[in-house]
Amino acid sequence: MANYTQVGSEAIKPIRKTYSYMSGLKVKRPTTYDECTYNLEPKENFHYKPIWNPELNIFDERRTRVKCEDWEQFRDPSKFYYATYCYNRADFQSRIKGQFEAADRYGWFEKMDPAFIDTVREFLPVLRHFVFGESVAFMHVGRTAVGTAIEQCATYQCYDELGTAQLLTRICLGLEEQVPSILQDGKQKWMEDEKFLKLRALTERLMVTWDWAEALIATNLVLDSIVYPLFFEEMTAVAMENGAIGYAAFSQFLMEMYEYEKSYTTALVKMLLADRPENKEVIQSYIKKWLPEVIEAAEEMLPVFDLPRKAIDGKLALENVLEKHVKPLLIDELQIVSSIQTRQVWEVK
Repeated sequence: MANYTQVGSEAIKPIRKTYSYMSGLKVKRPTTYDECTYNLEPKENFHYKPIWNPELNIFDERRTRVKCEDWEQFRDPSKFYYATYCYNRADFQSRIKGQFEAADRYGWFEKMDPAFIDTVREFLPVLRHFVFGESVAFMHVGRTAVGTAIEQCATYQCYDELGTAQLLTRICLGLEEQVPSILQDGKQKWMEDEKFLKLRALTERLMVTWDWAEALIATNLVLDSIVYPLFFEEMTAVAMENGAIGYAAFSQFLMEMYEYEKSYTTALVKMLLADRPENKEVIQSYIKKWLPEVIEAAEEMLPVFDLPRKAIDGKLALENVLEKHVKPLLIDELQIVSSIQTRQVWEVK
């Protein structure tokens, strides 16, 4: 006679809630982002030590002046890991492609006001070189930063900077029929035009900044917080006044890139300030070093706002950027500085 056994259900309490390598993560329920990001940076058994700097390890906390008890606790507000980043940027590129198709269909570039074309040719091809310089700097940041999520964000930003340089190039190519030498002229202006010499000097210094946290904060909270809104928000308003839809239509994508990098950098700075009070003095030193020179470099570029047929005061445009972007971030949200002024710069708290 056959024996039948009825299988019942039994509640088995798991020994742990997640993988052992994630046991130190301070969250209630790890997400796929957490599983793909947390604690993946090697802490021992390194592959090769850098022979050009043998006293440092590959992932070494001494590569920056800021300190943190646990770098792995940082979380990207966008929660990008490689798959979600690729999905997001693929959709981003699809939207850009749609804008270029609309530009071709409706002749946005061909119908652009000649005076505004002269304005764009003065600065847009120049910014290609600025953005590419930032991508080089972020190769270093992604390589030397500590903490998997921080390295991840910096690496994605390096990709984004290259993509932004390509987008600026493609916009310039849309104007190539009216200005055949626009790209060559842009390189010449980047090298020789006095309006951009200070921006170029800052970019070159950024590319050789050894402290990865300084390079990251200087780029995302200072340089880009002024350059991006100045040319892709204030100049976009000028473009609309001059009927230059072809310029305004692409500004949103560039500002989206800026908002992403500002978002994760702000989250990182808040974590560092909360982790160790002494980090505030270090971060203030970064801002004190870079902000006056970035404002000065921006002031040198303001004459481009005089070129459109319907022009605005460049000084007013810069003041708008400081009031809408820089002051709310550095003074109100992060409380790093107490005031910001043009030329005569500021005081720290």
